[in-house]
Formats: sequence, C-alpha cells, structure tokens
Amino acid sequence: MAKFQGGLGEMIKALSLLSKDERDKLLKNLALKDQALADIIKSQLNSLEDLRYISPKMLVEFLRAVDLKKLGHALKLYPEDVRNHLYMRVSDSMGQEMKEACEQEKIPKSQAQEEHGLIMEVFRRMIDEGKIIISKDDKLV
Repeated sequence: MAKFQGGLGEMIKALSLLSKDERDKLLKNLALKDQALADIIKSQLNSLEDLRYISPKMLVEFLRAVDLKKLGHALKLYPEDVRNHLYMRVSDSMGQEMKEACEQEKIPKSQAQEEHGLIMEVFRRMIDEGKIIISKDDKLV
C-alpha cells in the first residue's frame, strides 16, 4: 500500500501547476471556508526561486522595484545555486552588490527573514498586477 504523501507542500505544488485563473478561483473559494489556510498557501505559493522562470525584462522591472541590498540579505535564506543563477542573470555591478550583501555582510537571521518578507510582498504584488509571469515551461503568450 502506498504511503500518504499529502499535506500543505503537496497542495502548493498542485496549485502551482494550475493556471492563474484556476488557482485564484480555488484560493478564493478556500478563503470563504478557511481564510487563515488560504493566506498561508498564498504566502508559500511563490518564492525567490521563481525568479529563474521570469523573462529578463520582468527581472529588470522587479530589480528596479526592490532594494538590492535587502534582496541580497533575503537571498541568504536560499541555496547557493539559486543565488548564483540570479547573479548570472543581472549586470556585473548589480550581481556584485547583491553578492556582497548576501555573502559578506553578517546579519541576524531574523533580519534576513524580515527583509525576505518585504521582498516577497513586492514580488507577489507584481505577480498579482501581471507585471511578472512565472513560466516554468518557458511558454509566454
């Protein structure tokens, strides 16, 4: 008999496979029944790892909307491969500024988490406004 593999993480993975309209409809219906759960799911639905799946133009627009030093601090919470991928997609000076904030400055983890929250607010707002489209299958229409 197969082991149950459900939970919040699996729900978030499943929702990420849906179109934005389908996902929004499901989250809206869930919010009517359990607002707290809907808020938790919305907060975990996207992460800075998703920056890998946006176009260069969208990435530039996102970087203009955030403080690069705070983004560097937020990136402390992510694996090195995620950080390096982002550094390679931006100009040398931007990459260097983020890298210095991420790898050379020592800050409390709570500060990194707080700055991550601020960066994610901007990221989610831009997704909601349609300024950022996450396309994991690389097909934009």
